[in-house]
Amino acid sequence: MYLLCDIKKNKMRLKPSYLSNILVTAFCASTVFGQDTIQDTNKEPSLNDKFKIASSYLAKNDLAKAKVLFNSLLRDTCKEDSVSIASIYYNLGIIATKEENYNDALKYYYQVCNLRKGSRIAEYSEMAINSINKRLTKAKVKYTKTLALNDNPLELTIPITLSKDGLPQLNILVNNIATKAVFDSGASDFIISKPMAYKFGIDLNKSKPDIEITGSGSKKNNNAFSNKVDFQCDLIHWTEFPVLITNENFPLIPVLGSNCLNNYDYFLDKENLKLHLTLKNNKNKLKTDTIPVFDKFSLDSKCKYQFAVPFFFDKSNLIVVTAKINDVDCPMTLDTGASTSLFTYETIKKYNLKLALLNDKDVHWGVNGNCQSQTCNINTFKLGPMVLHNLKASVTNQSNAKRPLLGSDVFYNWIINVDKQNMVITFKQD
Repeated sequence: MYLLCDIKKNKMRLKPSYLSNILVTAFCASTVFGQDTIQDTNKEPSLNDKFKIASSYLAKNDLAKAKVLFNSLLRDTCKEDSVSIASIYYNLGIIATKEENYNDALKYYYQVCNLRKGSRIAEYSEMAINSINKRLTKAKVKYTKTLALNDNPLELTIPITLSKDGLPQLNILVNNIATKAVFDSGASDFIISKPMAYKFGIDLNKSKPDIEITGSGSKKNNNAFSNKVDFQCDLIHWTEFPVLITNENFPLIPVLGSNCLNNYDYFLDKENLKLHLTLKNNKNKLKTDTIPVFDKFSLDSKCKYQFAVPFFFDKSNLIVVTAKINDVDCPMTLDTGASTSLFTYETIKKYNLKLALLNDKDVHWGVNGNCQSQTCNINTFKLGPMVLHNLKASVTNQSNAKRPLLGSDVFYNWIINVDKQNMVITFKQD
């Protein structure tokens, strides 16, 4: 574990006009870590010694040497050592800030916040993120390079966090403003609320709703605005990216629909809090275990159970799988943004699903607002070889969804690997 300077002794006051000096005093490595050379030349420097040397270069403002050494440490450090990795990212963020490479600086500071949530170093990183965003907004300058589709990364791993309901959330930038968003495979588009639109600098005063949103929360379609924004998620960057702005105050945070990562296969790993992305048709795709035969369990290389099911895309480019509910075939939309599976009374009747309705009431949220719902009991739920008994789900009459939603409660203990090229979803034991 690398030594960190005493942040309490080196208190920092942020001054937006001196952004180039942001957070440097938090890591005054030259006085804390000693000399920038190792006396015993016959001995291979330890990782801690290398960190001291890199920090001393940063203190001397020799950014080129410091960057090389910190990137070398990033490659050599055990990935499970979150404290050390966060320290490296933090210093890389300082370097990128001093170089006015604000795109990379934001990326590094976000990594620190994900690795050391609630810590002092994460607090300073959040302060740096806010200062950079204010600087960019005030200057109205986009420092990010516009990337064409083919310039986006072939492979990428993005850190995620889980909400209280177990929904995956990502850090994103919208018009260079930082926020969190729910990764929602059950939504077709990128959706935000009107309050969020104003936060991102979108002027709706001269606009009129020009599109309708279909979703739960209301049986009627919701009038919405369409607009375009600068969208970034880690190394993925789209300019002039379409966004839908709902009249309702929900979603409380942005919803990342399927069009945001439309060109990527994804591997949702809730156990390690990561979302792995590989560009479709990429010949160098991340190697995975052999896809098992449908309707049978198999063991992966770590002796954990896995199974696969086929899927298809509907007209809205949503992923649809077929489950058996009380021995009746039922198509369901895979919805990583739903905490529980959701039915409407119409779909229950349409697919002849004999579900036991319980005498309770709850509130369900959707892109069209909130609505009353009640709980139903599914005696037997089957997806591929997986069988669940007495599964609870929500039922509402305030949704015009064409089919039931398969929520994260069903696959909470499974890692999801969506292969859009072979049209197969592999579920791996968490």
